Amino acid sequence: MKRRLAAALVAILAIQPVAAFAQCHIYQHRDYGGSRWTVGSNTILYMKNNPNPGLSSTTNGHGIDPEYNKSWNDQLSSFKVAPGCTITLWKNHDAKGDRWEANSNYSYVGGKWNDEASTVMCSCRR
Repeated sequence: MKRRLAAALVAILAIQPVAAFAQCHIYQHRDYGGSRWTVGSNTILYMKNNPNPGLSSTTNGHGIDPEYNKSWNDQLSSFKVAPGCTITLWKNHDAKGDRWEANSNYSYVGGKWNDEASTVMCSCRR
């Protein structure tokens, strides 16, 4: 019985699309320490208050889902990126200012980016 259950679980996981598990994780401290926030596939995190609370929309009509969390502004020090995903950081709100893209994990973003990001987007292939 246990073997059948295990085989069924493996079969189910094997047919799940990779994008279903695609996401990026940002961390408050270097070496993936402190608080963690998950930025889902094709989601942009604005690190400010939501200007239109209660409204649901996409950014620029391209299917990028917006999220808002003011507490993360200028807090990011490390991140993890799932295979097939790219994380983009901006120094200013509303995806403005200096920009950095990466498609691999960084245990420390370095002095230029430590505690500087105000917008983060996770883009994953579907």
